[in-house]
Order: sequence, then structure tokens, then C-alpha cells
Amino acid sequence: PRVRTDVSAGDPHPDGDRPSTFTITTTTTTEGTQHASCDVAKQLGSTPVYFFLSSTPDRAARLPRVLATMRRQSLQPAAIVLSIASTYNTSRFIHSTYTIAPELLNQQPRLVVHTVPHDLGPITKYAGVNYLLAHLQPASLARRAIVVVGDDDVFYGSSFIEDFACAVATGPENAVYSVNGAPGAKC
Repeated sequence: PRVRTDVSAGDPHPDGDRPSTFTITTTTTTEGTQHASCDVAKQLGSTPVYFFLSSTPDRAARLPRVLATMRRQSLQPAAIVLSIASTYNTSRFIHSTYTIAPELLNQQPRLVVHTVPHDLGPITKYAGVNYLLAHLQPASLARRAIVVVGDDDVFYGSSFIEDFACAVATGPENAVYSVNGAPGAKC
């Protein structure tokens, strides 16, 4: 089974325009059914969708399998942005550098490696935003992009990207969507 979470904004907060509450509806479907609740082409139009993640040298062996789950997505991300540090602290990791097999760079969806000077822990995956803002033109396209953030230790179901992109495209502005557990299998 798959779990889908939909979020809708409640009444505005008394101190401003932001919602004071959110309604969260979770439904479970089985494999083989339509998971996304929108017409992807109509709702997204030319809005690009990106998948962000980070990793560490000790987890580099997991990357091919995570990328394989992205290649099987019903909605392919425009690119996968992997943020890694230039070097890693060897007191925390066995290896100090991250090695990527060259063949992983020539597959679709495209893997973009974004290097940051220092390991920031799990927050490193969000450094991919800097890459998008610097390289995606026009700038208005970067501001409209949908970013799905994931982990290097989860193997995602085939509708993961589509479900999140549809939730963002059809949901309230400035909403954050999150799921814990069900969309993939932990390694």
C-alpha cells in the first residue's frame, strides 16, 4: 500500500495572513492505481521538478540504487541534484572524499553534483537550491521550480515525485509537504 497525504490551509491566523491551522488527509491506495490527484501536464505546465539529496562517502554505494528509483518515476525529475562536501571529517567518516562512478553521470534523469566546501550534515541536501538559483534560467523559472527533497537511504516508489509535485501544484501556496516511511523502503 501507498500513503498519500494532502494538506489544505485553514482560516487565517488572527495576527496575519498565514493560516492558523492545516487540514491533513491521508489515504492509502494499492499498487497499480493512480496515485497522483492531478493532471500532471495541465497542473505543472512548464514548471520543472527537481530531486535534491545529499550523501556521505560511507553511503556512496547506495547512490546507484537511489538513482534507479528515480529513473522508474512516473514523473521524471528534470534533474537530480546531489550535494556533497569537498572533503569530509575522517573522525566522523571512514573516507574523506565522495567517489561517483562516471556512468552515473550520463543517465537520465541527469545527475548534477553540487559541491559545498564543508559537510553540513543532513542540511547539506538543501544546498542544491544555490545550484538552481545560479544555473536555472530565466530566474523566474528557478523561483517556480518544485523541489522534492529525499534521502540517500530510501528507495522510492514509482509515483513518489509525481505525488509530491501534484500536491504542490494543486495545494495552497507556501505549503510544505512531508511523508515519513511508507513511500519507499529503507535500506
